[in-house]
Amino acid sequence: MKPKKILSVLMAMLMALSLLPSLVFASEAQAVKLDGKLKIKGTASVGSVLRAEYKKVIPEGITDEDVTFQWSRKTGDELTEVGKEKTYTLVQEDMGNRIQLKITGNEELGFTGELKALSVEVVAEGETPAPDEDNEDDLTQQDVQIPEAAGEGASDADVDVQGDTQDTDIPEAGDDTQDANIPEAGDDTQDTDIPEAGDDAQDANIPEAGGDTQDTNIPEASDDGTTGAAQDIPADTDNSAIQINNEETLNIPETTDADAPELTYSAEVSMDNSTGVLDFGSAEAGYTQLPGEQYVTITNTGTGDLNFTSVSPEHFMVQDITEPLKAGESVNVWVQPREGIPAGIYKDTITYTTEEGAQASFEADFTVNEAAQVTDGNGEDTNAPQDQQKTDPAPSVTSDVPAGTALTFDPVTAGYTELPAGKTVSFSNQAGTAEAQLKAVLDAGAQAAFTAAFSADTLAVGATESSVLTVQPVAGLTAGTYSGNVTVQVNGVDFATYPVSLTVNAPAAASLAADPASGSTLAFDSVKEGYAAAPDAKSVTVSNSGNAAANLTAVLDEAGQNAFTAALSQASIAGGESAILAVQPKMGLKAGTYTGQVSVLNDGNVVFTYTFSLTVAPADVFGLSVNPSIVDFGTVKAGYTEAPQAGTVTVKNEGNTTINLKQPTGGDFEVGALSAVTLAPGESATFTIRPKTGLAEGLFDQDIVVASDNSQTSVKAILTVAKAEVKLTGITKPSQITGLANGTKKSAKALKLPETVVISTTNGKMKASVKWDVNGSSYDPDSTDAQTFTVKGTVTLPSGVTNPDQISTIVSAKVSVNGRSAVLADPSGNTIAGIDPNAAYTTATKITVTANGAGMNNTDPGTGDTRYIPASWKVLEERKWEQAPYSATFRMAKAGSYTMTVVFNQQKYDGSNWVNTGAQDAKQVNFNVSQADGQDLTPAANRTDANQKNAVRTGDNTPIMTFVIILVVAVICIIGVVVYRKKKK
Repeated sequence: MKPKKILSVLMAMLMALSLLPSLVFASEAQAVKLDGKLKIKGTASVGSVLRAEYKKVIPEGITDEDVTFQWSRKTGDELTEVGKEKTYTLVQEDMGNRIQLKITGNEELGFTGELKALSVEVVAEGETPAPDEDNEDDLTQQDVQIPEAAGEGASDADVDVQGDTQDTDIPEAGDDTQDANIPEAGDDTQDTDIPEAGDDAQDANIPEAGGDTQDTNIPEASDDGTTGAAQDIPADTDNSAIQINNEETLNIPETTDADAPELTYSAEVSMDNSTGVLDFGSAEAGYTQLPGEQYVTITNTGTGDLNFTSVSPEHFMVQDITEPLKAGESVNVWVQPREGIPAGIYKDTITYTTEEGAQASFEADFTVNEAAQVTDGNGEDTNAPQDQQKTDPAPSVTSDVPAGTALTFDPVTAGYTELPAGKTVSFSNQAGTAEAQLKAVLDAGAQAAFTAAFSADTLAVGATESSVLTVQPVAGLTAGTYSGNVTVQVNGVDFATYPVSLTVNAPAAASLAADPASGSTLAFDSVKEGYAAAPDAKSVTVSNSGNAAANLTAVLDEAGQNAFTAALSQASIAGGESAILAVQPKMGLKAGTYTGQVSVLNDGNVVFTYTFSLTVAPADVFGLSVNPSIVDFGTVKAGYTEAPQAGTVTVKNEGNTTINLKQPTGGDFEVGALSAVTLAPGESATFTIRPKTGLAEGLFDQDIVVASDNSQTSVKAILTVAKAEVKLTGITKPSQITGLANGTKKSAKALKLPETVVISTTNGKMKASVKWDVNGSSYDPDSTDAQTFTVKGTVTLPSGVTNPDQISTIVSAKVSVNGRSAVLADPSGNTIAGIDPNAAYTTATKITVTANGAGMNNTDPGTGDTRYIPASWKVLEERKWEQAPYSATFRMAKAGSYTMTVVFNQQKYDGSNWVNTGAQDAKQVNFNVSQADGQDLTPAANRTDANQKNAVRTGDNTPIMTFVIILVVAVICIIGVVVYRKKKK
């Protein structure tokens, strides 16, 4: 082939390769809908952090960035949103409630749909949450995935690996250990035994699926002593998906050092009941409601860590232990009967086995009774398939009391002479085709206290008479509760089980107790003679814990009767009841000490005694005296500058009780502090009295009160002020007034001009009123400029002050008023109205929003004022506002979470116009839109790919740069060939 043709072929191949990306990215990939099962990871206790777990979420590889989060607190049926972050930390308010997590696919990243998960009830910090019977995703339990019976819907997604995968000890095989072929799933489960590994183990031929799922039993221990664990392998399991320690190879434990201490491996089982057996009771064949879960505790009693293998009993579901159990640690696991177990009595021994060879076993019991048959006129079971209705003769026993009904006897009292009436159940075989042999079997609990017998042990075919089972307690039972089970067998097969119980009460007798204990002293606080209310009663609580009534009386001794009363709240108290004995002093007791004793009797017999005492102190006597009782300061002239010398007064406690004096006050007289406030009987205190200076002409006669809380007296103070001439010697100029706000009203009060000025006289300084001529000033309250001006005023002299020297009474005050300050808008006042982040919007909802800028309502701006004006808004694309109104109406064509952003421009007033400053402020509101019911899911016409800001996600992760480089090389080669051919020509 010629070189040109070879080159042409290479060029064509390169061009074809370069066009592959266009085939991948040419069309928009469909959004991927979230599916599978979401779980919450964490512990449901206050202070713990919860997060999403995506192990079972489809598609695989989902991360926190691909979804949005909504954490809610579930109280009853009410949900309250508590967070939208990737994680959520449990707080005190969550305790007692459950937490729901909802994740929603991020449509911008190519995901749709939502998934939810619900935690168990949140407990206090440090406590262990209880398991949740209704939620298999219980945060406190390890995940246990029980594969469903193979059939429609079975898939690899049913296999869930929780926690860290542990190293798996593989039994040593012989020279040529081969793989075991795992059968495909079918409808029925069969056990297939895989042979032990030997020197030359061949492939274990396991039958292929003929519509049957087969359980594969792992080989027993090899020479090294390790033990395999039987596992149920789901149908169609992808072996490539099974990982061990997330590695492709098996980890074989290394040989330990010979000098290392030898580890021991052992485990034991414990449970709450003392029988050592989990008894799930009984159910009727075909039951759909499973008995409740029961728990056992498995403890590592050895010195080495235990790694438990999977366990799958035939008739019970159990919780696997997926995490290593360290020495001394324990774990609780649940056990529950499986659904659909056929009729029979099941006493299964369930054994947990570890990879180290340790075992822990316990027994689980469950009885499935035969379902009651419905027969037709020929005695055939109408519920059986047509090909089974013609069967061999068989009894058809029915009873008038359903199986499992409790036969509870009324309580009796120990020593009873008459047996309680027996409980009866009637059985018939009227529809049967064979004779029925009846037998009543009592378990150990029932055998100790009951008898059970049939009126007839045999029911003939078609017999119309019934055989009556009578269950009756035996005589001579002591006090206590007796219970057990009576099982009815038909032809040797368990047919129905009835729980029986009887309570035998102890003989009737009162059992009394007292609080405080008998012999205690009831001491009362002392009171004073003449007390207005009796001291609070002292009480004794008498309780009867027996089963017979107690007849109580309270008796005071002779001394107690003189000063006290004693009464019971009730004279007769039955078992479980209480009575209150109240002892209280009488009113009007004289000073002295009173004692006594009270006895509590039951049916005339003393059962409790108490002593009591009260001290009555003498009544309080209060009295005060003062010396001197009159203090006369004589006469002074008006305008005096020095007050007369102070006088000293002595006050004395004349009573018999300590008192607290109150500080006297004097009005026109100055009263000094008391030398002492607290006075014991007979003690004294002093204080001083002195006239105040500057008193006007006249007579000052005042009673100064000296008092305590309970008594008072007074001392009279006298001063005469004679008339004196007073002359004006000067007027003090008022201080300058500054800092007044712009626009202050033009009035003396608004301008803070003083109402009085200080004048100097021959009798000292005084205050004189002044009248201001505000209107005569130059002040303009309408001006926005700063102003300083003078206001004049005329002083009016006080009465008695003369002005013989003709001193000017005109004064002036300088006043300063500030200029106007600029009004600056606060960007926090920028708002978006009309959209609610908590509202339920759909793709059919029209949303109208209005933007309001701070300072937009400034209708009388001044130079330097600022405001904010809405400039643009954006949800998926930006739109601008040129002028008011600043509102927008839109509808989202696609469900999802969105953000509304509004940008505000700052403007400044220059004296005539508002001018943009270049500063901006942005406000955002997040909102959610759901798909409207019945709406066409086709995107709206205006939502084209051109409007999308993010690249389309196709799900193809092929690197594009490789193809781009190939395309560039191909183009260069083509250009080179064209140039080369032109030159040749």
